[in-house]
Amino acid sequence: MKLFLIRLITTAVVGILIGFPISTLAQNHKLEGFIFDEFGPLSGANVELEELKVFTTTDINGLFSFNLSEGVYTLKISSIGFEEFKRQITLRKDTTISITLRAPIIEIGGEGEPVEVVSREDIANSSRQNLGELLQYLIPTFHSTHQTISDGTDHIDPISLRGLGPDQVLILINGKRFHTSSLVNVNGTIARGAVSTDINVIPLAMVERVEILKNGASTLYGSDAVAGVINIVLKKDVKLTEAGIQTGVTGQGDGVYSRIYGSSGFAVGEKGYVHVGGEYINRDPVNRSGAYTGSVYGDERDNNLGDFFANTGYTDQRVMSIGSAGTRDARIVANVSFPLNDFAEVYGYAGRNYRIGRANGFYRFPQNEARVISQIYPYGFSPSIRTDIVDNYITVGVRGKIDAWTLDFSNTIGANSLDFTIQNSNNASLGLASPTQAYAGGFRSRQNNTNFNAYRGFRPVSGVDTLTLKFGGVFRDEGYEIVHGEDASWVQGTDTTSTGSLRAAGIQVFPGFQPINAIKGDRANVSTYAGVDIDISKNLFLAGTMRYEAFSEFGDNFSWKISARYKYRWLSLRSTFSTGFRAPSLHQVYFNNVSLQFIGETPLRVGTFGNNSAVSRAFGIPSLKPEISENLTFGFVIKPSVDQNLSITGDFYQIDIRDRIVLSGRLNALDGSGGPSSFFTILDPLGVGAAQFFSNAIDTRTRGFDLAITYKGIKLNRGELDLSLNSNFTETQVASEITTPDLLIGKEELFFNREERSRLEVASPANKIIFIANYQIGRLQIRGQLTSFGSVQYIHPSDGSQGSWVLNELSGQIESRDQVFSPKAIGDLEFSYSFPSGKSGEIRLALGAHNILNTYPDQHTHSANISSGRFPYSRRVQQFGVNGFSGYLKCSATL
Repeated sequence: MKLFLIRLITTAVVGILIGFPISTLAQNHKLEGFIFDEFGPLSGANVELEELKVFTTTDINGLFSFNLSEGVYTLKISSIGFEEFKRQITLRKDTTISITLRAPIIEIGGEGEPVEVVSREDIANSSRQNLGELLQYLIPTFHSTHQTISDGTDHIDPISLRGLGPDQVLILINGKRFHTSSLVNVNGTIARGAVSTDINVIPLAMVERVEILKNGASTLYGSDAVAGVINIVLKKDVKLTEAGIQTGVTGQGDGVYSRIYGSSGFAVGEKGYVHVGGEYINRDPVNRSGAYTGSVYGDERDNNLGDFFANTGYTDQRVMSIGSAGTRDARIVANVSFPLNDFAEVYGYAGRNYRIGRANGFYRFPQNEARVISQIYPYGFSPSIRTDIVDNYITVGVRGKIDAWTLDFSNTIGANSLDFTIQNSNNASLGLASPTQAYAGGFRSRQNNTNFNAYRGFRPVSGVDTLTLKFGGVFRDEGYEIVHGEDASWVQGTDTTSTGSLRAAGIQVFPGFQPINAIKGDRANVSTYAGVDIDISKNLFLAGTMRYEAFSEFGDNFSWKISARYKYRWLSLRSTFSTGFRAPSLHQVYFNNVSLQFIGETPLRVGTFGNNSAVSRAFGIPSLKPEISENLTFGFVIKPSVDQNLSITGDFYQIDIRDRIVLSGRLNALDGSGGPSSFFTILDPLGVGAAQFFSNAIDTRTRGFDLAITYKGIKLNRGELDLSLNSNFTETQVASEITTPDLLIGKEELFFNREERSRLEVASPANKIIFIANYQIGRLQIRGQLTSFGSVQYIHPSDGSQGSWVLNELSGQIESRDQVFSPKAIGDLEFSYSFPSGKSGEIRLALGAHNILNTYPDQHTHSANISSGRFPYSRRVQQFGVNGFSGYLKCSATL
């Protein structure tokens, strides 16, 4: 008896000290369960008893177990790629349960199509600053990186899916079409001639998950969904509050950034919700320019340039800023739903993003008196472009059920404005009267989409599990506008050089849009679609969709799609064939301006002329028409029954695009010897040295393969290791025949030259492989990642023949300016630790580094590409940017 009392007292004291109630001495019962997915037992699933903060994972048979006293417990089960499961269990005896986890309800695509999901956990584990960076380092088939010395493109990163352009990827927010940017990329970057959708306007703090349909989907969503669809799903959790701060810097001490973010949700009534979130990011520029070795004054003063370099505003004899531009972003979005009754709800979201970007152009040296007023800038000047970008968007809709039909009616409005203010510059033609700052104009674009969708499922006949009918329609109205700049930004003054010639007109680095450039365009289109999904059995699924779309400018289009999926035990096969289209953007129809582009070190006034302009007609450029596509995909999913920790997914695809719209190469007023070309009589009166146009000039074929292998739930010491290997291999080929107007027959290499071809074929990595290892031991998490980027190539427009090659001062040989930039691998490493906070919250600290080995792209090997030391790295082709090593510290809290 005495021994029993001693044991009882000892147990009570120990229980109090470690925080367990004495009730644990009560009789224990076993709670065990089996967790399944559609293939069978699910191993590695996380199982938690919320009240006790006790965790375990399922074994290879999907089994978990706890020994518990009698009571009421909340069981929470989660696994990557599945919806979270919660159930309250009253335990009075030994209990065994069986639970099948469901994959999350994906809002895009169908059962027979490849959809990749970036989960909330993926986002929480990431330390990337914005959504584009996040997807760049999680999704191999997605590519986006910062561009440099490219005006507005410095601040709106072009995106690519399956090797296609940014305007061939449709972006949705909560399943609704998101508006595009008002910027069309006209500089020498990837995606030249395309219009991007700026996914970075969405605060990461408000993203619940991202769904990526890697398939043509024009039949469901209309124009632009040629490569696939990215659907950004916003948070709606009413019990979740999150906040955090992050800061980082590169290994060279620049690119300092800070990010403050947060979101919170609360309930409205029993079923309604409001979730609001936002973030603020401030990022300093990164400068990887080299020391300048060229002429400054053009006389004996070049022998001693110490005073000049001391007054450029740069260090280390640099005269430019080349790398990621500086930006400040403020983003906010709200996601809401209010029930009308038991069968219907009003829903919507609204957001705003304001971004200020600052980028630099080429330095204007004092020797160039046609462009520099020496009395204002005795040492020349480094002009900068301030870019103000504003996005506003709102969706309001109502959805619910009438009988067996689910109906959804909504309206979405989105608008983007982009304005350029040129600073630290001059309009040399105005002489001493020139301002040093001028508003150069900008762009406006808008979209208004009115949508109606309906579907119902039923079992019409025996032998068919479920048949789902769906149909809907869209009315879309779009507008585009170019706003002219103030007079000083573009006007031709009367000031002359010492030789009596007029100085250059317009504010230097970005001459403003003139009143003649200012234009407004709009259009409308209406479309309707109908489809059917048939679950013939639990093993076989078939689907088909048709769409008709009519544009006010381009006529109509009919597209269709068929999909199939067959599942047998551990193997699932899927295939889709679809036709699609992409209507020309209004930007590609109406954009026109005169810009100063540098060809090597030589400035050239280049006119981009609207598709409906008299100049385009003089060159015989036809009116733009839609791109037509065919998309074939075949894929598989393998989940071996012998090891449920392992899953393998693969997809082969081929995308053919006919009449693809591109921005042509420069058609020069002068030929290679300096004499007048056949275009001189058209261009000389316009005061431009070259012209370029948008045209349906080419056909392309893109082929590729996606492969993803995951192995999770590996027991390692006292922790658990998850591994994943995701890869993409893509090749795009431009058909040999180029479509040109009659005036340019025989001059196809001018109209669409080898450099323009290379932007589609070899300027982006042909493959990307992402390996991630995540090790969790208690509250400590160690995450390592290795991202391999395939090679890229720069192809010079004139170096197709040896006669055009020039002297390489680095080797002393006459060589081509073409260059292959070799594959590179980027390593990331992060350590994080979570501290419990309150009843169910936590505080998480993370310390890590991107590009931990400080890897850079290959440097230029031809002196002509280096441009007097300024460009050690290419600005034409980009694998992953030139930031190098970057360390960061992150603190986040969840309540």
